[in-house]
Amino acid sequence: MTILAIISGGSKGFGRALAVELATHYQHIHLFLLGRDAKGLDTTSSLINQRNGHATVNNVLIDLSDIDKLETQIQPLLDSIDYTKYSRILFINNHGSLGPLTSIEKLPISKIRTEIDLNVTSVVILNTLFIRHFNSKTEGFSNINATIVNISSLAAIKPFHSWGLYCTGKSARDMLHQIIATENADKIGSDGKAIITTLNYAPGPLDTDMQTEIRETCEHESTRTYFMEMKKEEKLVDPHDSAKKLVSILDTNKFESGAHIDYFDK
Repeated sequence: MTILAIISGGSKGFGRALAVELATHYQHIHLFLLGRDAKGLDTTSSLINQRNGHATVNNVLIDLSDIDKLETQIQPLLDSIDYTKYSRILFINNHGSLGPLTSIEKLPISKIRTEIDLNVTSVVILNTLFIRHFNSKTEGFSNINATIVNISSLAAIKPFHSWGLYCTGKSARDMLHQIIATENADKIGSDGKAIITTLNYAPGPLDTDMQTEIRETCEHESTRTYFMEMKKEEKLVDPHDSAKKLVSILDTNKFESGAHIDYFDK
C-alpha cells in the first residue's frame, strides 16, 4: 500500500513533524512538501530519509501568499501525479501565520488582506485545484480515496483576545472543510465511504516557533502570561506527539468527514 501525502508548510514546526511521522508509520509513501524555505524543506527531507529509506520526497519551493501566481505554480505539481498508483491520498493544509496579535481596532490595514490571503484565500484555491484535478483523473476508480486535512486550532471555535485575524482565518478554514465534506458526502467509493473526506485537526498548543511568537508579541497581557506559564510548566505539546495522534486518526479512518478533532479529545 502506497500513500501519497501533499503537505503545505512542510519546512518547519508541525508540518515537519507530521511529514516525519507519516514516513515513520507508512513504509511506502510519497511526499510532496510545500514551503518557501528551501533549507527548511531540505532539513525535513533529510529527517524523513533517516526514518524511512523507502520514502520518496519532493520539495516544492513556493510562496503560498502570492495568490496571483498560485494556480500556475500548483497546477504542474498536480498534473505530475498519477493517483492510480496510490491506495490513499492525503492533502494537508498546514501552512499559515499568526498575523499581528493586537486588537481589531489596532490592526494595520495593510496587513489584513495579506494575512487573509495566506491563511484563507490560498487554502480555498489549493482545495479547489486539488478536488477538480483529483475528480477528473480518478473518474471510474472507486477504490481511490482522498482525505483533505485542515490543521485547525482551538482558535477556530473559541475567540482569543488580540487574535482577531488568526481566529477569523482558522474559523473560515474549518467551515470550508465542512462544506467540502457536505458536497462530497454522496460520492461513495468501493469501501462504502465517501471518496473525498475532510478533517479539521487542532494539534494543541504546540511547542514551536509560533508559540514563541505568541509569548513575545501578543498585546493581551493575560494571554501572553498564560502561554508563558504553559512553557514554564512544560505543558506545551511536542509537535511529534500531536503528529502521531493525527497519523493514528487518519490510519484508523473512523472520523466523521468534516469533524473538528482536538489533540486533547479522547
